[in-house]
Amino acid sequence: SVVVVPSTGTGGGNAQPVDFLVTDVTGGDPTSYAVKVLDLLKTVKGATSVNSSGTALAPEISIIFDREKTEALGVDVGQAAEAAGAAFGGNVATQFETTAGLEQVQVIYPPQDQTDLSLLRNVAIRTSNGSIVYLGDIATFESTPTPPLMTRTNRNTVIHVDSNVAPNASLSSVENALIAKLPSLHLPPNIFVRPAPLGQQDFMHQALVGIGTSMIISVILVYLLMVALYNDYLAPFIIIFSVPVAAIGAIGALVLTHRTLNLFSLIGTILLIGISTKNGILLVDYANTLRERGKDKLDAILESAHTRFRPIVMTSFSVVAGNIPLALALDTG
Repeated sequence: SVVVVPSTGTGGGNAQPVDFLVTDVTGGDPTSYAVKVLDLLKTVKGATSVNSSGTALAPEISIIFDREKTEALGVDVGQAAEAAGAAFGGNVATQFETTAGLEQVQVIYPPQDQTDLSLLRNVAIRTSNGSIVYLGDIATFESTPTPPLMTRTNRNTVIHVDSNVAPNASLSSVENALIAKLPSLHLPPNIFVRPAPLGQQDFMHQALVGIGTSMIISVILVYLLMVALYNDYLAPFIIIFSVPVAAIGAIGALVLTHRTLNLFSLIGTILLIGISTKNGILLVDYANTLRERGKDKLDAILESAHTRFRPIVMTSFSVVAGNIPLALALDTG
């Protein structure tokens, strides 16, 4: 079967959306604990293509030269090592100028031949007397799998435990499920498991904190505006209480359309706070006007709802219509 996963970035770690760091804050090796976290992440619903940056050995072949043979045949060990490296790592043979700039000619074995040790043994090396010997005549080859490159964050060795997110799951649900299961591993206090800095999880947390703060500030500012409008600290609460009721419709729409509560829907929720309070101001302000004219509470409320219904629908529809192109994402970006 064919499995496609995001490629690993050059800066360390994996580009997969779920990216946890396993760290031993005392400076020890967290590999054994990363294996436990890796196995736990495999059991989380919605996590796919689970892997780790520090639990799989990287293949490596060590070339061991026979010093007596190289001296007897007149082979320079440095040149022999360079020839082996050039065959499988490439070597720049020459450069030439083009209209697009300076181009390099790299000589290297074809990719399909780079896993064949017999070809490596047949790499030709010229001796000091001009004759040709082969790498297999003066060296032996040993398979020495080595751990991959260990990355460090805040001067501590870290191991990335990563996964993709299934189409029917969300990043936050996978993260929360793993965090909820972590106590079952009984990790020591010096082992930390946390989202990788500057990863998708970290950006998600930053966005949620920023949007959450914006929502709180927006409610406070709206309340202060209505305090100045009505010259009363209690009356604005009547309008503020319309916000939770409006949120029921917003969350219900997300459920019906099978969408997640993400950055874009949270921005829409902030917009909803403004719309719902605007509607509440229209209703309460006119109801207060009718009460000043001598009507009782119920009649004032009913007539206010009847009179203000059309402007509320018109203004709300204009806001929705203006945001439809943005919500549908008809254009890239």
